[in-house]
Amino acid sequence: MRFAEGLTGGEISRRLMISLASILRLFQKLRQGWHLTPARNPCNAGHGRLAPYHGFLIELIHQDPDITLKALQGALADAHDVTASVSGID
Repeated sequence: MRFAEGLTGGEISRRLMISLASILRLFQKLRQGWHLTPARNPCNAGHGRLAPYHGFLIELIHQDPDITLKALQGALADAHDVTASVSGID
């Protein structure tokens, strides 16, 4: 952690581009013995409408690592007659 490097809260705030108040809250949690781990993201729980097509989408990505989300959207519509927004695929 950067505070162990002797940086001030303000310096860390500027380097990480988050508010000083957020830095101070994180420091307080560290002092209380909390671990700073990312919170679970309920949006990526794997139970969404596209979950049954996960394997299909992954296979397309393995075949063409540079495939765009727009192309994935089209392939999903063509192969499975499923419409999804580009943001729903990412």
